[in-house]
Amino acid sequence: MFLVNELAATREMNVQLTNDMSELKTKVSRLQQDHHVISSSIGNSAQRTNAKIEQLTEQQNNHYETLLQQEKQKSELLQKEIQNMRVEQNKEWTSQNEFNKRLEEAIQKRSEKWWGLFSIFRK
Repeated sequence: MFLVNELAATREMNVQLTNDMSELKTKVSRLQQDHHVISSSIGNSAQRTNAKIEQLTEQQNNHYETLLQQEKQKSELLQKEIQNMRVEQNKEWTSQNEFNKRLEEAIQKRSEKWWGLFSIFRK
């Protein structure tokens, strides 16, 4: 009777162990599926993130190139304006110098005339 009870207990334990093993296999299978789903999701998310980063980088580069081109154009316009101002300034200086020379000559001529008149009285 003792052996029969032990045998029955052993069979019961075997059934319980078999059920536990089956349950563990099911859980491991679910975990493997979950792991696969998570890995796929992470991979897809990483690809989307990389695609967005590349897109934003391209947009940033295009924007930078546009701004750089605009600054080059502004710089060229400013250089032309500065050159025009220099030309105008040189013209103004030349005109002023010519005026000063004519004024000096006119003053000298008048001065010579007045000194000529005064020289009559000196003698």
